Amino acid sequence: MIEKEEITKKITDPPDITLPEMKDRIKKIARQVTNKKATILPWKDSNKIIKEFSINPPSTTWMKLTVAERKHDHKKYLRLRRFRQNFNIHTPEHLANILDASKKATKIVGWGKGIESQSLKLMEKIDSLTEADYKNRERIHELSRKLADLRMIQLNMDIPKFKRDLAEFKNLLDGEHHENDLQEFLEKNTWLFGPEYLEKQPVYFSQFSLSDSRFDFMLQRYDTFYDIFEIKTAKAPLLNIDPSALHDLDSPTRKEPISGELKNALSQMIGYLELANIFARELRKNGIVLHKPKGKIIIGRRTKKEEKAIATLNSYLSHIEIMTYDDLLLKSQGFVEMIKRRRITE
Repeated sequence: MIEKEEITKKITDPPDITLPEMKDRIKKIARQVTNKKATILPWKDSNKIIKEFSINPPSTTWMKLTVAERKHDHKKYLRLRRFRQNFNIHTPEHLANILDASKKATKIVGWGKGIESQSLKLMEKIDSLTEADYKNRERIHELSRKLADLRMIQLNMDIPKFKRDLAEFKNLLDGEHHENDLQEFLEKNTWLFGPEYLEKQPVYFSQFSLSDSRFDFMLQRYDTFYDIFEIKTAKAPLLNIDPSALHDLDSPTRKEPISGELKNALSQMIGYLELANIFARELRKNGIVLHKPKGKIIIGRRTKKEEKAIATLNSYLSHIEIMTYDDLLLKSQGFVEMIKRRRITE
C-alpha cells in the first residue's frame, strides 16, 4: 500500500537539475540565439588592460593576474596569463603572493571587500548561509504540504473517473481484446501505472525518426526522467507450467521455464534500453531525458503458482520489471483506496 509520505513526495517535490542538464540547456539556448558563427576578434582588440600584477614563483615560469575590461560593455574581469600550461605553487610565500594580488584585483573590479585569506571567516559565512538555507527549506516544505493538500482535493474529485476507468479496465481484461486495445486504453489512463506517472502524456520513440524500432511508449516520472513501457496481451502465458506438478514455484525452472512470449518481451525490452542509450544525446535535444530508464513489461495474468516465481525473476532484473495485469489492477485499486482514506491536513 502506498504511504501518505510517499505520494506527497512523488507529486510535490520539485526535481533537482544536474550539471549535465544545465550544460545541455545552455547549449540549446545558445543554438537558438544564433545560427551563424561569431566573429572572433583578437583579445587585445576587444579588451582594455587596466592593471597587471606579476606573480613570480621561484622558477623559470611566470604568471600575471590582469584586471581587464571588455570594450563593448565595459565589464571588468580578471584574467590569468601563464607561460606554461602547468602552473605549480611551490611555497607558502608564493601562495600568499597569489592571494594578495587577487585581493587587490577584486577591489578594482568591485567584487566586494576582496578575498579573505582567513578560512575561519569564510566558514562563518558558510554557516550563516546554511542557516538561512534551512529557513528557506522550511518555507518550501510548508508550501509543499499545502500543495499536496490541494492535490489530494483534486484527486478526490477525480475518484468517480478513476472508478469508471477501473471498471472499464476489468471488462477489457476479462473480455475478448487485442494487444492494441490494451495499449490504447493504458495510453489514455496513465494514472493506472502509479502516482509517479499521474497525468503524464505518452511519448513515442518513433516520433523522433531515429530508428526503425519503436517503444510502445515512454512516460515521464515526477523526477523528470523517463521509463519505457512494452504492452503485451493479457492472454500471454508467463511460464510453461507442468499440469502434473502440484508444488508452487519459487522461481522458473528447467522443467517449468518462462514462456516464449515472455522471453520475446524481455529481448525486445533489452533492445529498447540499448537504443535508448545509443540515442540518449539526440533525445535530450528534444527534451527527453533518459537517465538509466526502467523498462516495464506489462504482460499476462498471474496465478498463485506463478506469483512467487515472477517476484524471484524480477529480483534478478536490475533495469527491467515484469508486471502482470493483475499487478497493475491491484496497484491502481490501492491508489484509489489510498486517496479515499487520505485525510487532508489542516
